[in-house]
Amino acid sequence: DSLSKVDGGGAMYIDTCSLGCNRGIDADGDILDVTCQVTAISRNQEVAVVFSSAVDMAKVTSQSFRVIDTATGGVPTGTFVRDPANDHRLIYRPSLTFDSLGNPIYGFDPDTTYQVRIKGEQGTGVMALGPFIESIGGRANQSALDCSVRTDTSIVDQVPGAPVFSAVVDTVDPNSGAIIPGQDAEGAVDTLYVRGGGDPALTSEELWRLAADLRRGGLRKVREALVVDASLFDDERWHPSWGPVSARAYHAPIAGLTVNYAAFAARVVPGARPGDAVEVTLDPAVDGLRVVNRVRTVQRGAEHEKLDFERRRAEGFEEVLVSGMLRAGGEPVTLYRSVLDPVAYAASVLRLQLEANGVEVASAGGRGTIPEDAVALLRFEGRPLGEVVRLFMKYSNNAIGEGLVKALAARAGKVPATWPAGIAAVRDELARLGVGVEPITLVDGSGLSYANRVSPRVLVEALRLAAGAFRFGPEFVSSLPIAAADGTLEERFEGSAGAVRAKTGNLTRVTALSGYVRRADGRTAIFSLLVNGYRGEAEEVWRGVDGFAEELTTTVEGPLP
Repeated sequence: DSLSKVDGGGAMYIDTCSLGCNRGIDADGDILDVTCQVTAISRNQEVAVVFSSAVDMAKVTSQSFRVIDTATGGVPTGTFVRDPANDHRLIYRPSLTFDSLGNPIYGFDPDTTYQVRIKGEQGTGVMALGPFIESIGGRANQSALDCSVRTDTSIVDQVPGAPVFSAVVDTVDPNSGAIIPGQDAEGAVDTLYVRGGGDPALTSEELWRLAADLRRGGLRKVREALVVDASLFDDERWHPSWGPVSARAYHAPIAGLTVNYAAFAARVVPGARPGDAVEVTLDPAVDGLRVVNRVRTVQRGAEHEKLDFERRRAEGFEEVLVSGMLRAGGEPVTLYRSVLDPVAYAASVLRLQLEANGVEVASAGGRGTIPEDAVALLRFEGRPLGEVVRLFMKYSNNAIGEGLVKALAARAGKVPATWPAGIAAVRDELARLGVGVEPITLVDGSGLSYANRVSPRVLVEALRLAAGAFRFGPEFVSSLPIAAADGTLEERFEGSAGAVRAKTGNLTRVTALSGYVRRADGRTAIFSLLVNGYRGEAEEVWRGVDGFAEELTTTVEGPLP
């Protein structure tokens, strides 16, 4: 409703807000009540209000900007901040804390209705009673805002630079169940618990750093067991649509705590003469993986070289059976293969790194959940999300892609996280960004399944929206492989080095390339090319696909996507 006119030159009023507000003044200078179109928010979603004048933070209080639980009258925990890039923009930021087990506690409760109110001098009834937010020049806010919003169980996605994955290390006395304050006077604990936070990019190096942090904190010995909690994700390690899986690294299992992408390196060194022993070593060299070596050294040129890997579960460890033949005096061969049990493997690697830092560990490989009375020793943060996505995109790392999908499910409160819940979160985000999701079928995060169905047109639209997204666009574009420079395009596009940034995709008889090219006139074109059911060699098809993209780099005519 129109309330009264103000001197529009210096009046302070609400211009817009993140809840879909109308403007607090009309074209004639009449002050209006402000209402909201958005009625549903996430548990950690910020509420931002833009005023016509720069905000004086000294006048921003829980009385001038009220957020109230309508059922209890309680006030959620949060803070008011002024946008450093826009002093007219005021943000209410719900708090984020963690309990003793590392579980996030958000300022907004789930499934709760909150009243968001900002008082204005020309509001109605109690909304016209101060105190009021004021401008730096001392003018009180004129327009009143009164909105009702309800939280759901979802969590707003993180900014690309923020660390979003963590591991929590706890300890508890398993005999008495009594809480113990970390390690004892000798730096020892009975049981050390580690709970994974879904980080798909943890490596041996990060676990060495985690172990060093524990050592620095005084830990010297784990008397009984190292117990791993991977319950953030479900126990489905391989997507059912993948069919039979191999020992190849791209078929790595997915879990709530994984290390080295659930893979290891096997170095195989042939003997100098036929019949000599072949050396097989694994990296990392953990107790949880044990080699059964059946590789033979054969005469030069007599037979084809071949290596086969088979993994077998055993009591307390995993056997890696290596068989085949290598030519005498030949070069060492290094191959990357995946494990069967990613959780036990993670425990073995952590034990290795703890002992490398002088922390004695009696046993590893046990799994369980952290007791409620556990004492948190350490919260270890992994890489920022932007770096994790970069590794995924640059090197087409399937394990990261699948881990990210399940992490999205967990972030939305679907624990234990599953593939269907993660894919639902992906579709919701794509739809929110404006990508038409109705005609597409998604079943996994890496594209390893033949059941995925996405058209080039949809991919081009997603690339177009991503490039223009201020929130994550720069990180996304920089994550793509660069022609003849890095990632999966390092040895492709020699004639167009640096002019193509694109994501590759390959399955048996399927290849794809989608991304951006720099045209000769300086403009950027977006393209997507999918090839299904091709015949012949993959390298031949790649040359054709690359030729298409290279042709775009020399073109100066025609419309851009």
